[in-house]
Amino acid sequence: MRIRGTAVAMLALGVVTVFAAAPSQAASKSVPTGSPAADTPLDNLPDHIRQLPLPEGVGAATKPQFAPDGRSLFVIDENGEVWDYQLDHGTGVQPRATKLTGRFAPKVLRATPLTNGDLVLCAPADATGGRIDGKIWLMQRPLGKRPPVPLNESCWEGIAVSHAPGSTTIAWVRSHYDFYDPDRDIQTAQSQIFTGRISYDRRGTPSLVDTTKLVDREDFPGPVLLESQDFRSVRGRHGTDRQLVFTMYGYQGSEVMSIDRETGQIVNHSRSPWYDEAEGIEPAGRWTLVERDISSTRGPVSIDLWRVPLDGQAKWERLTYFTEFDGYGANQPAVSPNSRWIAFTLKDPNDDHGEGSALLLFDLEKWNRSGQGHASIEADRLPPYSPQPTTVPDGSVA
Repeated sequence: MRIRGTAVAMLALGVVTVFAAAPSQAASKSVPTGSPAADTPLDNLPDHIRQLPLPEGVGAATKPQFAPDGRSLFVIDENGEVWDYQLDHGTGVQPRATKLTGRFAPKVLRATPLTNGDLVLCAPADATGGRIDGKIWLMQRPLGKRPPVPLNESCWEGIAVSHAPGSTTIAWVRSHYDFYDPDRDIQTAQSQIFTGRISYDRRGTPSLVDTTKLVDREDFPGPVLLESQDFRSVRGRHGTDRQLVFTMYGYQGSEVMSIDRETGQIVNHSRSPWYDEAEGIEPAGRWTLVERDISSTRGPVSIDLWRVPLDGQAKWERLTYFTEFDGYGANQPAVSPNSRWIAFTLKDPNDDHGEGSALLLFDLEKWNRSGQGHASIEADRLPPYSPQPTTVPDGSVA
Protein backbone atom coordinates (compact mmCIF):
# COMPACT_ATOMS: atom_id res chain seq x y z
CA MET A 1 0.00 0.00 0.00
CA ARG A 2 1.19 3.49 -0.77
CA ILE A 3 -0.29 6.47 1.07
CA ARG A 4 -0.94 9.51 -1.10
CA GLY A 5 -1.12 12.97 0.38
CA THR A 6 0.74 15.87 1.91
CA ALA A 7 3.73 14.98 4.05
CA VAL A 8 3.35 15.01 7.83
CA ALA A 9 6.16 16.57 9.82
CA MET A 10 7.85 14.02 12.09
CA LEU A 11 10.46 14.18 14.76
CA ALA A 12 12.31 10.89 15.02
CA LEU A 13 15.75 10.28 16.44
CA GLY A 14 15.54 6.51 16.76
CA VAL A 15 12.75 4.76 18.60
CA VAL A 16 13.45 6.85 21.68
CA THR A 17 12.17 10.09 20.23
CA VAL A 18 13.04 13.57 21.44
CA PHE A 19 10.25 16.10 21.11
CA ALA A 20 9.20 19.41 22.58
CA ALA A 21 5.73 19.78 24.04
CA ALA A 22 3.88 21.67 26.71
CA PRO A 23 3.44 19.73 29.96
CA SER A 24 0.37 17.49 29.84
CA GLN A 25 -2.52 18.02 32.24
CA ALA A 26 -2.49 14.29 32.84
CA ALA A 27 1.16 14.38 33.84
CA SER A 28 0.34 16.34 36.99
CA LYS A 29 -2.28 13.89 38.27
CA SER A 30 -1.45 12.07 41.49
CA VAL A 31 -2.58 8.83 43.11
CA PRO A 32 -6.30 9.18 43.93
CA THR A 33 -5.84 7.94 47.51
CA GLY A 34 -3.00 10.34 48.28
CA SER A 35 0.76 10.00 48.40
CA PRO A 36 1.93 6.40 48.83
CA ALA A 37 3.56 5.60 52.13
CA ALA A 38 5.18 2.35 51.05
CA ASP A 39 8.35 1.87 49.05
CA THR A 40 6.93 -0.13 46.13
CA PRO A 41 3.59 -0.41 44.34
CA LEU A 42 3.19 -3.97 45.66
CA ASP A 43 2.99 -2.60 49.21
CA ASN A 44 0.24 -0.16 48.28
CA LEU A 45 -2.05 -2.02 45.86
CA PRO A 46 -5.64 -0.73 45.62
CA ASP A 47 -8.53 -3.12 46.19
CA HIS A 48 -9.03 -3.76 42.48
CA ILE A 49 -5.44 -4.99 41.89
CA ARG A 50 -3.89 -8.10 43.42
CA GLN A 51 -0.56 -9.83 42.96
CA LEU A 52 -0.70 -13.37 41.64
CA PRO A 53 1.54 -15.89 43.41
CA LEU A 54 3.98 -17.73 41.22
CA PRO A 55 4.07 -21.53 41.62
CA GLU A 56 7.33 -23.28 42.35
CA GLY A 57 9.60 -23.40 39.34
CA VAL A 58 8.31 -20.15 37.80
CA GLY A 59 10.94 -17.55 38.66
CA ALA A 60 9.24 -14.78 36.68
CA ALA A 61 6.12 -14.42 34.58
CA THR A 62 6.15 -11.86 31.79
CA LYS A 63 4.12 -11.02 28.67
CA PRO A 64 0.86 -12.58 29.94
CA GLN A 65 -1.82 -13.58 27.45
CA PHE A 66 -5.24 -14.97 28.37
CA ALA A 67 -6.25 -18.38 27.10
CA PRO A 68 -9.41 -18.32 24.92
CA ASP A 69 -11.54 -19.57 27.86
CA GLY A 70 -10.08 -16.99 30.26
CA ARG A 71 -9.20 -19.61 32.86
CA SER A 72 -5.45 -19.41 32.48
CA LEU A 73 -2.60 -17.19 31.34
CA PHE A 74 0.24 -18.03 29.03
CA VAL A 75 3.37 -16.43 30.49
CA ILE A 76 7.07 -16.49 29.67
CA ASP A 77 9.72 -16.89 32.37
CA GLU A 78 13.20 -15.38 32.56
CA ASN A 79 14.63 -18.33 30.59
CA GLY A 80 12.23 -17.95 27.67
CA GLU A 81 10.08 -20.92 28.70
CA VAL A 82 6.30 -20.74 28.16
CA TRP A 83 4.01 -21.72 31.04
CA ASP A 84 0.26 -22.32 31.26
CA TYR A 85 -0.68 -20.56 34.51
CA GLN A 86 -4.07 -21.60 35.90
CA LEU A 87 -5.96 -18.67 37.46
CA ASP A 88 -7.90 -19.01 40.72
CA HIS A 89 -9.90 -15.74 40.35
CA GLY A 90 -10.00 -15.28 44.11
CA THR A 91 -11.18 -18.79 45.00
CA GLY A 92 -8.16 -19.45 47.21
CA VAL A 93 -7.12 -22.48 45.18
CA GLN A 94 -3.34 -22.75 44.95
CA PRO A 95 -2.38 -21.77 41.39
CA ARG A 96 -0.73 -24.33 39.14
CA ALA A 97 1.57 -23.80 36.20
CA THR A 98 2.58 -26.26 33.50
CA LYS A 99 5.72 -25.77 31.41
CA LEU A 100 4.91 -26.08 27.71
CA THR A 101 8.32 -25.64 26.08
CA GLY A 102 10.65 -27.85 28.07
CA ARG A 103 11.97 -29.63 24.95
CA PHE A 104 12.00 -26.52 22.77
CA ALA A 105 15.55 -25.12 22.64
CA PRO A 106 15.08 -21.49 21.48
CA LYS A 107 14.17 -18.76 23.96
CA VAL A 108 10.56 -17.79 23.29
CA LEU A 109 9.97 -14.07 22.81
CA ARG A 110 6.16 -14.04 22.46
CA ALA A 111 3.36 -16.59 22.94
CA THR A 112 -0.15 -15.70 21.77
CA PRO A 113 -3.12 -18.09 21.54
CA LEU A 114 -5.47 -18.48 18.59
CA THR A 115 -9.18 -18.87 19.33
CA ASN A 116 -8.86 -22.57 18.43
CA GLY A 117 -6.43 -23.06 21.34
CA ASP A 118 -3.21 -23.40 19.34
CA LEU A 119 -0.34 -21.15 20.42
CA VAL A 120 1.55 -18.83 18.06
CA LEU A 121 5.18 -18.34 19.11
CA CYS A 122 7.83 -15.86 18.10
CA ALA A 123 11.21 -17.43 18.83
CA PRO A 124 14.62 -17.70 17.16
CA ALA A 125 15.39 -20.64 14.92
CA ASP A 126 17.81 -22.05 17.51
CA ALA A 127 19.26 -21.37 20.96
CA THR A 128 21.90 -18.97 19.59
CA GLY A 129 19.32 -16.45 18.30
CA GLY A 130 18.42 -13.20 20.05
CA ARG A 131 15.54 -10.76 20.32
CA ILE A 132 15.67 -9.60 16.70
CA ASP A 133 16.05 -13.10 15.23
CA GLY A 134 12.46 -14.24 15.77
CA LYS A 135 10.68 -16.81 13.61
CA ILE A 136 6.99 -17.74 13.72
CA TRP A 137 6.16 -21.17 15.13
CA LEU A 138 2.88 -22.90 15.97
CA MET A 139 2.38 -25.09 19.02
CA GLN A 140 -0.67 -27.29 18.48
CA ARG A 141 -3.08 -28.80 20.93
CA PRO A 142 -2.66 -30.61 23.24
CA LEU A 143 -0.15 -27.92 24.19
CA GLY A 144 3.29 -29.05 25.25
CA LYS A 145 2.93 -32.57 23.85
CA ARG A 146 4.46 -31.97 20.42
CA PRO A 147 7.32 -29.76 19.21
CA PRO A 148 6.23 -26.44 17.69
CA VAL A 149 6.04 -26.36 13.90
CA PRO A 150 8.05 -23.66 12.07
CA LEU A 151 5.95 -21.51 9.72
CA ASN A 152 8.96 -20.19 7.78
CA GLU A 153 8.42 -16.50 8.46
CA SER A 154 10.34 -13.97 10.55
CA CYS A 155 8.76 -11.91 13.34
CA TRP A 156 9.77 -8.80 15.28
CA GLU A 157 8.22 -7.91 18.65
CA GLY A 158 4.53 -8.83 18.96
CA ILE A 159 2.30 -11.00 16.76
CA ALA A 160 -1.35 -9.96 16.40
CA VAL A 161 -3.97 -12.71 16.30
CA SER A 162 -7.65 -12.56 15.40
CA HIS A 163 -10.22 -12.66 18.21
CA ALA A 164 -12.97 -13.80 15.85
CA PRO A 165 -14.20 -17.35 16.54
CA GLY A 166 -12.68 -19.78 14.07
CA SER A 167 -10.33 -17.24 12.53
CA THR A 168 -6.63 -18.06 12.23
CA THR A 169 -5.61 -14.70 10.76
CA ILE A 170 -2.42 -13.20 12.19
CA ALA A 171 -0.27 -10.12 11.59
CA TRP A 172 3.44 -9.64 12.19
CA VAL A 173 6.35 -7.33 11.41
CA ARG A 174 9.41 -7.98 9.32
CA SER A 175 12.33 -6.04 10.79
CA HIS A 176 15.74 -6.57 12.34
CA TYR A 177 15.93 -3.22 14.10
CA ASP A 178 17.67 -3.62 17.47
CA PHE A 179 16.63 -1.11 20.13
CA TYR A 180 19.79 -1.81 22.12
CA ASP A 181 22.36 -1.56 19.32
CA PRO A 182 24.25 1.72 19.70
CA ASP A 183 24.89 1.73 15.94
CA ARG A 184 21.22 1.29 15.02
CA ASP A 185 20.00 3.41 12.12
CA ILE A 186 16.29 4.12 12.00
CA GLN A 187 16.74 5.90 8.68
CA THR A 188 17.39 2.62 6.85
CA ALA A 189 15.63 0.08 9.07
CA GLN A 190 13.12 -2.28 7.49
CA SER A 191 9.65 -2.21 9.08
CA GLN A 192 6.71 -3.86 7.31
CA ILE A 193 3.44 -5.30 8.60
CA PHE A 194 2.20 -8.48 6.94
CA THR A 195 -0.99 -10.47 7.38
CA GLY A 196 -1.64 -14.11 6.69
CA ARG A 197 -3.72 -17.09 7.68
CA ILE A 198 -2.68 -20.33 9.34
CA SER A 199 -4.06 -23.24 7.33
CA TYR A 200 -4.08 -26.95 8.27
CA ASP A 201 -3.80 -29.78 5.76
CA ARG A 202 -5.60 -33.11 6.03
CA ARG A 203 -3.02 -34.39 8.47
CA GLY A 204 -3.35 -31.29 10.62
CA THR A 205 0.05 -29.89 9.61
CA PRO A 206 -0.06 -26.07 9.73
CA SER A 207 1.31 -23.63 7.18
CA LEU A 208 1.11 -19.88 6.66
CA VAL A 209 -0.92 -18.92 3.57
CA ASP A 210 -2.29 -15.75 1.94
CA THR A 211 0.74 -13.76 3.10
CA THR A 212 0.22 -10.14 2.09
CA LYS A 213 2.00 -6.89 2.92
CA LEU A 214 -0.48 -4.56 4.62
CA VAL A 215 1.63 -1.47 5.31
CA ASP A 216 5.28 -0.39 5.06
CA ARG A 217 7.21 2.29 6.92
CA GLU A 218 7.89 3.78 3.49
CA ASP A 219 4.17 4.53 3.25
CA PHE A 220 4.74 7.25 5.84
CA PRO A 221 6.71 10.47 5.33
CA GLY A 222 9.45 10.03 7.89
CA PRO A 223 11.61 7.46 9.69
CA VAL A 224 9.16 5.37 11.73
CA LEU A 225 8.91 1.80 13.01
CA LEU A 226 5.70 -0.22 13.09
CA GLU A 227 4.49 -2.92 15.48
CA SER A 228 1.30 -4.92 14.95
CA GLN A 229 -0.85 -5.33 18.05
CA ASP A 230 -4.44 -6.55 17.59
CA PHE A 231 -7.19 -7.08 15.06
CA ARG A 232 -10.45 -5.23 15.53
CA SER A 233 -13.76 -6.29 14.04
CA VAL A 234 -16.35 -3.68 13.07
CA ARG A 235 -20.05 -4.06 12.46
CA GLY A 236 -21.37 -4.55 8.98
CA ARG A 237 -20.36 -6.46 5.92
CA HIS A 238 -16.76 -7.71 5.86
CA GLY A 239 -16.47 -6.58 9.48
CA THR A 240 -14.45 -9.49 10.87
CA ASP A 241 -10.79 -8.51 11.41
CA ARG A 242 -11.48 -5.39 9.35
CA GLN A 243 -8.99 -3.18 11.19
CA LEU A 244 -5.51 -3.74 12.56
CA VAL A 245 -4.35 -1.73 15.57
CA PHE A 246 -0.63 -0.99 15.59
CA THR A 247 1.96 1.28 17.18
CA MET A 248 3.89 3.77 15.08
CA TYR A 249 7.17 4.54 16.84
CA GLY A 250 8.92 7.77 15.97
CA TYR A 251 5.75 9.69 15.12
CA GLN A 252 4.83 12.32 17.75
CA GLY A 253 6.70 10.27 20.35
CA SER A 254 4.82 7.14 19.36
CA GLU A 255 1.15 6.75 18.55
CA VAL A 256 -1.66 4.19 18.69
CA MET A 257 -2.92 3.79 15.12
CA SER A 258 -5.30 1.60 13.16
CA ILE A 259 -5.56 0.75 9.49
CA ASP A 260 -8.66 -0.41 7.66
CA ARG A 261 -7.66 -3.51 5.70
CA GLU A 262 -10.23 -2.81 2.99
CA THR A 263 -9.88 0.94 2.40
CA GLY A 264 -6.43 1.63 3.85
CA GLN A 265 -7.79 4.47 6.01
CA ILE A 266 -5.49 5.24 8.94
CA VAL A 267 -6.71 6.68 12.26
CA ASN A 268 -4.60 8.06 15.11
CA HIS A 269 -6.40 7.01 18.31
CA SER A 270 -3.95 8.41 20.86
CA ARG A 271 -3.33 11.91 19.39
CA SER A 272 -0.72 12.63 22.04
CA PRO A 273 2.80 14.09 22.08
CA TRP A 274 3.90 11.46 24.60
CA TYR A 275 5.07 7.86 24.33
CA ASP A 276 1.97 5.73 23.63
CA GLU A 277 2.33 2.02 22.85
CA ALA A 278 -0.73 -0.06 22.01
CA GLU A 279 -1.15 -3.21 24.07
CA GLY A 280 -4.12 -5.49 24.73
CA ILE A 281 -7.38 -4.66 22.97
CA GLU A 282 -10.79 -5.16 24.57
CA PRO A 283 -12.34 -8.18 22.79
CA ALA A 284 -15.39 -6.20 21.63
CA GLY A 285 -13.02 -3.65 20.07
CA ARG A 286 -14.30 -0.62 21.98
CA TRP A 287 -10.97 0.39 23.51
CA THR A 288 -7.34 -0.64 23.83
CA LEU A 289 -4.85 -0.61 26.67
CA VAL A 290 -1.77 1.54 26.24
CA GLU A 291 1.66 1.65 27.86
CA ARG A 292 2.12 5.37 28.33
CA ASP A 293 4.88 7.72 29.50
CA ILE A 294 3.65 11.23 30.37
CA SER A 295 6.46 12.18 32.72
CA SER A 296 9.31 12.75 30.29
CA THR A 297 10.01 14.16 26.86
CA ARG A 298 12.18 11.09 26.24
CA GLY A 299 10.35 7.80 26.32
CA PRO A 300 9.77 5.14 27.31
CA VAL A 301 11.10 5.89 30.80
CA SER A 302 8.18 5.85 33.27
CA ILE A 303 5.35 3.60 32.05
CA ASP A 304 1.84 3.29 33.44
CA LEU A 305 -1.29 1.70 32.00
CA TRP A 306 -4.03 3.75 30.38
CA ARG A 307 -6.93 2.98 28.10
CA VAL A 308 -8.26 4.91 25.14
CA PRO A 309 -11.42 4.33 23.06
CA LEU A 310 -10.91 3.31 19.46
CA ASP A 311 -13.08 6.10 18.11
CA GLY A 312 -10.35 8.61 17.27
CA GLN A 313 -11.45 11.08 20.00
CA ALA A 314 -8.53 10.33 22.38
CA LYS A 315 -10.44 10.41 25.68
CA TRP A 316 -7.88 8.98 28.06
CA GLU A 317 -8.37 7.07 31.33
CA ARG A 318 -5.46 6.30 33.60
CA LEU A 319 -5.57 2.83 35.18
CA THR A 320 -2.36 2.56 37.24
CA TYR A 321 -0.14 4.93 39.20
CA PHE A 322 2.92 2.72 39.68
CA THR A 323 5.25 5.45 38.42
CA GLU A 324 4.45 7.41 41.59
CA PHE A 325 7.06 5.09 43.11
CA ASP A 326 10.54 6.01 41.96
CA GLY A 327 11.78 3.73 39.19
CA TYR A 328 8.67 1.54 39.03
CA GLY A 329 6.01 1.15 36.38
CA ALA A 330 3.25 -1.09 35.00
CA ASN A 331 3.49 -2.83 31.65
CA GLN A 332 2.57 -5.74 29.36
CA PRO A 333 -1.22 -5.71 29.87
CA ALA A 334 -3.72 -8.12 28.33
CA VAL A 335 -7.54 -8.13 28.55
CA SER A 336 -9.54 -11.25 29.42
CA PRO A 337 -12.06 -12.66 26.92
CA ASN A 338 -14.97 -11.47 29.12
CA SER A 339 -13.46 -7.95 29.38
CA ARG A 340 -13.43 -8.05 33.20
CA TRP A 341 -9.78 -8.71 33.97
CA ILE A 342 -6.46 -7.17 32.98
CA ALA A 343 -3.31 -9.22 33.53
CA PHE A 344 -0.12 -7.15 33.63
CA THR A 345 3.33 -7.01 35.16
CA LEU A 346 5.26 -4.77 37.51
CA LYS A 347 8.31 -3.07 36.02
CA ASP A 348 10.87 -2.54 38.77
CA PRO A 349 13.90 -0.22 38.63
CA ASN A 350 16.17 -3.04 37.39
CA ASP A 351 13.95 -4.11 34.49
CA ASP A 352 14.45 -3.05 30.90
CA HIS A 353 11.46 -1.86 28.92
CA GLY A 354 9.39 -4.93 28.08
CA GLU A 355 10.44 -6.87 31.18
CA GLY A 356 8.43 -7.51 34.34
CA SER A 357 9.10 -8.65 37.91
CA ALA A 358 5.66 -9.52 39.32
CA LEU A 359 2.38 -10.75 37.84
CA LEU A 360 -0.80 -8.84 38.72
CA LEU A 361 -4.53 -8.97 38.03
CA PHE A 362 -6.71 -5.85 37.68
CA ASP A 363 -10.48 -6.23 38.32
CA LEU A 364 -12.25 -3.77 36.01
CA GLU A 365 -15.64 -4.33 37.69
CA LYS A 366 -14.26 -3.30 41.08
CA TRP A 367 -12.46 -0.36 39.52
CA ASN A 368 -15.63 0.84 37.82
CA ARG A 369 -17.54 0.63 41.11
CA SER A 370 -14.81 2.61 42.89
CA GLY A 371 -15.45 5.63 40.72
CA GLN A 372 -11.75 6.16 40.01
CA GLY A 373 -12.10 6.17 36.24
CA HIS A 374 -12.44 9.56 34.60
CA ALA A 375 -12.15 9.74 30.82
CA SER A 376 -11.03 13.13 29.58
CA ILE A 377 -9.69 14.94 26.56
CA GLU A 378 -6.29 16.35 27.43
CA ALA A 379 -5.25 19.93 26.86
CA ASP A 380 -2.38 18.83 24.60
CA ARG A 381 -4.51 16.59 22.34
CA LEU A 382 -3.18 16.71 18.80
CA PRO A 383 -5.25 17.00 15.61
CA PRO A 384 -6.51 13.86 13.85
CA TYR A 385 -4.09 12.08 11.56
CA SER A 386 -3.63 14.36 8.59
CA PRO A 387 -3.95 14.05 5.76
CA GLN A 388 -6.70 11.46 5.87
CA PRO A 389 -5.04 9.42 3.16
CA THR A 390 -6.58 7.86 0.12
CA THR A 391 -4.87 4.48 0.26
CA VAL A 392 -4.63 1.73 -2.25
CA PRO A 393 -3.75 -1.72 -0.89
CA ASP A 394 -1.09 -2.91 -3.28
CA GLY A 395 -2.05 -6.57 -2.97
CA SER A 396 1.56 -7.65 -3.02
CA VAL A 397 2.15 -11.21 -1.94
CA ALA A 398 5.39 -12.20 -0.26
